[in-house]
Amino acid sequence: AFGYCSNLTVVNIPESITRIGNSAFYDCSRLITITIPKNSKLTSIRDYAFYKCSSLTSIIIPEGVTSIGYDAFRNCSRLTEITSNPITPPTKKATIINTIFFFISYTPILLVENNHRHLSDNTQTQYFPNL
Repeated sequence: AFGYCSNLTVVNIPESITRIGNSAFYDCSRLITITIPKNSKLTSIRDYAFYKCSSLTSIIIPEGVTSIGYDAFRNCSRLTEITSNPITPPTKKATIINTIFFFISYTPILLVENNHRHLSDNTQTQYFPNL
């Protein structure tokens, strides 16, 4: 869709979108901001969706997202904060955390989930409740 758009800096995802497709923003190296509405119908971020979006620093993942594809955020070297709403059951949470933490970079990642902070360095996750 927008892969390799090197001048793309801001993306506003409409609330009616249910998934971000494979490689949708692949190698959009100047993409800084992704805005997804709180009441979004988004449920899935597919494989390689934001691969090599090296200027992206944070993302808020809406409550309805239950799957994030392989390497969806790989090589997003400046991505340091991921905010998500509570995800239940725990198996969904584990799937999302593993996908994000193992495929971004070796930069520590702060995951803010349900007002709890988790810090990951791709080898372990530290939990900081209610910070």
